Amino acid sequence: MEPIVEIGKGIYTVPQAARILKIDARKLGQWVRMYWEFDFIKDVPRTSEGQIAEYQSVYTSGKGRNRVFNFYTLIEMITVYSLRELGVSFKRIKEAHKVAAEVLETSYPFAVEGFMTDRKNVIHNIDEVTSIFMDEKRQLSFRQLIEPFCLKIDFDEVTGFARRYWPLGKEKAVLVDPDHRFGEPVIKGTNISTKMITRLVESGEPVHFVAEEYDISEQDVMDAIEFNKNAA
Repeated sequence: MEPIVEIGKGIYTVPQAARILKIDARKLGQWVRMYWEFDFIKDVPRTSEGQIAEYQSVYTSGKGRNRVFNFYTLIEMITVYSLRELGVSFKRIKEAHKVAAEVLETSYPFAVEGFMTDRKNVIHNIDEVTSIFMDEKRQLSFRQLIEPFCLKIDFDEVTGFARRYWPLGKEKAVLVDPDHRFGEPVIKGTNISTKMITRLVESGEPVHFVAEEYDISEQDVMDAIEFNKNAA
């Protein structure tokens, strides 16, 4: 099953994704060009004429600084990061994406709960894919490495696709939701940008004043500041 990728929902540049995921922007940019723009696109289902099916979205759009991608690609970057941290080769990652795409029947297999975690005992167990290129010891390491990221993701109960990402953890107020402000980090339950809140405080506005002005808690303001400080 494919997620519906609507234009205007969850649009990210490489620098924005790097801030959210806390991954080096240069490294992330190389991955986007290497994987999503060159290799992964080869496995996207096509029509009988060889064209990409209409319901499929191309992973990225634009060039250079104007290159953007959607929320599912943002989440897939978490898996790529975890695999590279374990020393898995680029070739093996490409193979994993291709096999996982076939097993999970989607162009975004690395953004599906069935690949990222088996906490809910889903049908498509991660071992079906990872066993192809990782021994049991490395599979365990992968689970341990990716689990902290998974705990920050809300998955759709029906489709299994990632829906929201909590960069500081679900106990904090900062939320990345493609349905709010094009996926820009906001204060949960609002459309208030964390960047705007941080800039107000940095410009000299007291925390309590900003909280009252935007009808959020002082802790929400502090969470926004924490996120933007760590993401700088």
